[in-house]
Amino acid sequence: MNSRRLTTVMLIFSILVLLVATVSADIVFSNFPDNGVYGGWCSQVALGFRIPEEDDYRLNSVQISLRHILDDSVTLQLFSDRNGLPNQALQTIDTRQVNKDNAYTFDANSGIRLNAGETYWLYIDASACNVTWDDIGESNPSGQFSIVGYMRYTNEWVDASDDGRLMLAVMIDAVVAGGS
Repeated sequence: MNSRRLTTVMLIFSILVLLVATVSADIVFSNFPDNGVYGGWCSQVALGFRIPEEDDYRLNSVQISLRHILDDSVTLQLFSDRNGLPNQALQTIDTRQVNKDNAYTFDANSGIRLNAGETYWLYIDASACNVTWDDIGESNPSGQFSIVGYMRYTNEWVDASDDGRLMLAVMIDAVVAGGS
C-alpha cells in the first residue's frame, strides 16, 4: 500500500474512532422538566449524586438550567462528600457567562474521573442573586446516577431536599471510564 493510501486509511479510521467515542456519551442523570420551572435559588447551592458501585465514570459535561437576573458569570465546581454534605472543592468544571434564561452546558474538558460508589456534589455560588439555579419542583429523574440531596448554604449547609419542592434542574453526561 502506498503512503498516500495508508494516510487516507488512517485518517478515515481516526474519524471513525472519534465518531464512536462521541456517540458513546451517555446521559447518566437527568431531571430536566417537560413543563418549565418554579423559580430559582439565590444562594450557594449544591446537588449531591452517587456513582453506581460497578464502574468508574468520566464526566464529560453538566447541563444546568439557570435563570438570568443580571449578566454574570457562573462557575460550576465538583465537591467531595463528607457525611452527606458538600466538603471540599475537587475541581472547577467550567465557567459560563449567563445573559438569559437558558440551559447552560459546562464542559469538563479534562474528562473528570468519578470513582465507583462515591458521592459528589455539583456546586454553584449564586449568592449575588444575579443568577439562580432553576428549581423545577417535583420530577421523575432518570439515569444510572442517583441523587442524594440538595443543599443550600447560608451560614451552614442546610438540607433543602425536604423543602417540599426543591429539585435543581440538571443533566449529567458521563461515560464508563476505561483503565486507571
